[in-house]
Amino acid sequence: MIQPSPSFPEPPTLKQPSRISSPIDVLRYLKQTQLRLQPGDTLALLLTLTHVPIGHFQYPASPLHPQGPGLQDIFHSAFTHHAARLLLLTVHPTCRNGPFMPSDQMCQLAARFSLAGQLLDLRLIDYLICNDTNLQSLILNFRDELYRYALFYSQQQANPLSHVICQN
Repeated sequence: MIQPSPSFPEPPTLKQPSRISSPIDVLRYLKQTQLRLQPGDTLALLLTLTHVPIGHFQYPASPLHPQGPGLQDIFHSAFTHHAARLLLLTVHPTCRNGPFMPSDQMCQLAARFSLAGQLLDLRLIDYLICNDTNLQSLILNFRDELYRYALFYSQQQANPLSHVICQN
């Protein structure tokens, strides 16, 4: 289990808890809290039903978990702090500047987080990938790819009867 960064277990007190309604609001939140994310780091932003931040967890990049924290780690943190909504932000691990395309692995991971959030009634508001100059919303900009991955995952991986029961 990946442990969140001990240096930021809770966010500092903000002047006014502002509602997160767009990816730009997430960047504002990062500036307000003065978080420093390194390439490959993931930030789980915990939100209320009205999208007001109630906390965050920073998961540092790890060679043991190159795709970032697992579903269990993120959702355990969210449920422990009674979050109603969840937003994930990952710093692109290799592309520091300029435009980029999210990898297939990033889209698969976002689809799995979205499906798990639906099943657990903890909605994933967005999964953002950023670098020093660009920000991509996987939920908003790559909806078709996420749907395709979610459909494949739910049919192939999550189906307990995916193998042939009777060979006749």
